[in-house]
Amino acid sequence: MVDEMSFLFRSDGDSEVKHDKQPEKPPYSIARDLAECLAAYKHFITFEIEDYEFAFQLDQTVMEVEREGVDAILPLIEFMKSKWYIEEDNYIERWWRFLVPRLKKLRDLPKDFVKIQILFGLYRHYSSEFLRIQKPIGSSEFADIVGWKGNKFRAYAKKKGVLPKPYAKLKSTPLWNVGQAESFKRVLLHRELTGGKRRDWNTQHLGKFADRNVKLEKREDGLYYFCAPNSGESVPSFFEGVLFESFPIDEVKKMGDLLFQMSNEPIILEAMGCSFIKNGDLVLAKKYFEKALSIYSKAIPEDFTGHFDSIDSYIGTLVQLAYLYVKEDRVEKAKSLLQLAIERTNINDQSDEQFDIIIRDGLSVLRNSPEKFTKWFEENQ
Repeated sequence: MVDEMSFLFRSDGDSEVKHDKQPEKPPYSIARDLAECLAAYKHFITFEIEDYEFAFQLDQTVMEVEREGVDAILPLIEFMKSKWYIEEDNYIERWWRFLVPRLKKLRDLPKDFVKIQILFGLYRHYSSEFLRIQKPIGSSEFADIVGWKGNKFRAYAKKKGVLPKPYAKLKSTPLWNVGQAESFKRVLLHRELTGGKRRDWNTQHLGKFADRNVKLEKREDGLYYFCAPNSGESVPSFFEGVLFESFPIDEVKKMGDLLFQMSNEPIILEAMGCSFIKNGDLVLAKKYFEKALSIYSKAIPEDFTGHFDSIDSYIGTLVQLAYLYVKEDRVEKAKSLLQLAIERTNINDQSDEQFDIIIRDGLSVLRNSPEKFTKWFEENQ
């Protein structure tokens, strides 16, 4: 029975099904934003400033941050102050100022946790993001990125000083790169939202940074899953490090305070909740599971009728919360969550049929003898 209920403490990364074919990304928004901000900065200093020496130094600094972790954060901040270039691009400069206080907060976390978990994959994502934004594109791709039709693009292309200057020409065909097009799209958005000066083709819309929402996606086998911005390799190691007590509970709580504010990853929030259940802090556990469920729920349409794999962390979150609500004598709320877990679990697969039987058994216990449900859960987790 214990093995059958092991889905409660597993992450999506344990599944052999690989959903994301994109390069692996760091599991925390702070690290992804750092990688993408610095990649945008490298793009700016190579294509606009043409300071290739500084671009090389930036590469070395990013590698040092991933290698050394917390100890390299302040040197990175000082390095970014060493050149005035960042002030030349209002979007990147504002993005960097958004990141600095968050980077400083990482110094309050255990060094091993920051190095192994938060900054894992930083340089790889930085490099892949730079390659993405420097990809050469023609006029058709440029128009697609900014949302213009061909006629509108050609009309603006004839106006002097409107479009970014092509960095190269292939015979008579101008070439830009993705980064130039995305920067120009932010200029258009700024003009649209602020009624900016009609001759201002430089000021970029600042927008919101770290705005990363979980999305509901459908697998080839027909099951649904949440496309959360996490890493298939580092999420299981997070579970192992936090859930199985590699860190003392006081350090877990310290991590939790920061992660609750900075993480939009429901699977990581679920891991924190599981850790607090194991350590008997049910109030904190409920706080994390409720935030995870809130993130999941926002991504599910009201008319959704699909099914999830039984090991999906969304299903585990529903079951864990049901247990916590029973502990608070909120039995009807717990019943509704278990019923939802049953309805949204794939029952066409044999292993999921077994899971369905287990949860139905729990729901039966809850309906007939609520006082026995806690014992049922603890025996089956």
